[in-house]
Amino acid sequence: MTNIIIKNYIQQLIDSVDINELSVNYKLVDNQILIDPNYYFKPEIQVILDLIKYYNPDLSVPKINDNDELNRKQELLLDYLEKKPYYNVLCKLLKSDTVSVRKFIKMILFELYNVFFPFNNTCAFGHIYVGEYNDHNFLGFHSWIIFCYYQQIKKIENIVLSDNKDDLIVASFTYNNKPKNMCTFIIGINPMLEICMIALVTYYFSATYLMIPVDIKNKTYTFIISNFEKKLRSFYPLSEELSKLYLEHSDFYN
Repeated sequence: MTNIIIKNYIQQLIDSVDINELSVNYKLVDNQILIDPNYYFKPEIQVILDLIKYYNPDLSVPKINDNDELNRKQELLLDYLEKKPYYNVLCKLLKSDTVSVRKFIKMILFELYNVFFPFNNTCAFGHIYVGEYNDHNFLGFHSWIIFCYYQQIKKIENIVLSDNKDDLIVASFTYNNKPKNMCTFIIGINPMLEICMIALVTYYFSATYLMIPVDIKNKTYTFIISNFEKKLRSFYPLSEELSKLYLEHSDFYN
């Protein structure tokens, strides 16, 4: 499938979404992102915050998926996802039924695979939402709500917010003394919608890198999706300026 068709599908998904799923009130104060604390208590946010507790970010530690409670939390996340009106739009765009799409999303988010080590030590959910570290750097971590949460509980330090254009935040920080040189995310997009976007692109794309321009609230962002040996690795937005630099410095973004 061509990139143009994938872009059109993503745009159809975005255009079907209520504005409340795309924005949240926030303030930037002293390199801190301040949001309404009640946002953390939305049911779909609570289940994501619960899920991240089950993922060890240390890539040197083998991972397993045989925890009953973890599986229950994964299924609960999918339950909330299915309740979103745009989930049905996603199913139509994937030309598949709701049960099959649910299984596909669970596979791409939570199926374990290995990077850097000869054992299963990562999954797309862990990389994108929890973040991971090796001996030198903190990797992944492109969820604005988890960033705000980690910031609130002081799990990340030395935060520098270097840009804030059109709700796209560019940040650097340290986690467990491991540096994250650049982290990008769009403030306000409901994580359930992010997951639908990820599923839509992953379903139709299996190469290593893809750059997709998407219009959200009359602003254009470039979303990067990367795969590792045909497994979903990362998904994050860039501004127009940053996307121009991406191909020259793709090793800086992870």
